[in-house]
Amino acid sequence: MQFVPIVFVVLCFTGYQLWIKSAKVYFESGRNSWLLFFLVALALLVIFATPIKNLFLHGNPVYPVVVKIAGIELNHRELPPLEPRIPGNDLARPILWLYSLFETIPKPYFNGWSIGGGQETVGDQFGGYFGAYVILNVLLLLGLSYLNWAKETKLAIIAMVLMSVVVALMPSSPRLRYYMFWMIVLVSLNFYLICNLAFSVAQARFLNSRNAGLISASVLSWVIIVTQGVYVRPYFYSFEEYYKKHVDFVLLKQIQDGDKVCIKIPREHEHWLFLYSSVFQRPLQYAIKSGATAEDCNGWKMLEEVKVGS
Repeated sequence: MQFVPIVFVVLCFTGYQLWIKSAKVYFESGRNSWLLFFLVALALLVIFATPIKNLFLHGNPVYPVVVKIAGIELNHRELPPLEPRIPGNDLARPILWLYSLFETIPKPYFNGWSIGGGQETVGDQFGGYFGAYVILNVLLLLGLSYLNWAKETKLAIIAMVLMSVVVALMPSSPRLRYYMFWMIVLVSLNFYLICNLAFSVAQARFLNSRNAGLISASVLSWVIIVTQGVYVRPYFYSFEEYYKKHVDFVLLKQIQDGDKVCIKIPREHEHWLFLYSSVFQRPLQYAIKSGATAEDCNGWKMLEEVKVGS
């Protein structure tokens, strides 16, 4: 699903040019460009297939996850995880998103940042884009727009503003790993603008693709150092080993075909909940969600994980 908004933004910038240039090639040289159109259409079909299928079959492009549009709750089977909160602060979701985006969560709840966005502590649910790099890219986009208020920069600003509004209001938006496309698009737009516009701005000699690459490489190096290379080191760990280590098989034996199961699972294990899915228990078919109380479970069969994974 991360590819859908990214491709949409790319099409906003390149779709029209692709169409015009292909038509020009066809009319000037007589070469048939239908193969290009076919390949593009096929690629778009593959990327948008899942949300389109879900929209037609279930009336919800992100089915089975719940989503609200203009206050209307679309068809769903699963509820999102509990919203991340800062103890003692009842902040609106968009404000929490901004806190998370710029990694300004007050201590002691945020003592660092986590690419994985785990749930072991309150702070682990926030941050992950490297706040300083986010600020740098936001300022860079604003600077490029100020220096050259062209059609491309206008589109870039509009795209980022619209995306920001939508993402900030989405469920669990402070968990940035759910919406990685926001940062991917921001960085990509800056690279695009630097490579295509910077040379037309005489007073911005520092803005070139080489310097942008050096800064990005420096940031990446710093991230690797801070995380002690944990996200770049290969781990030879099979799924079978992972599954056996993190699943409570006593709990699994209590699930019957057709059940709606609400699993009380320790907070630090919530990211393992998917392992209890019926996808791994064929031919059984059942639904699962997490919940700590009868109110959370809303009538679903309650089971509790007792095995402690590591």
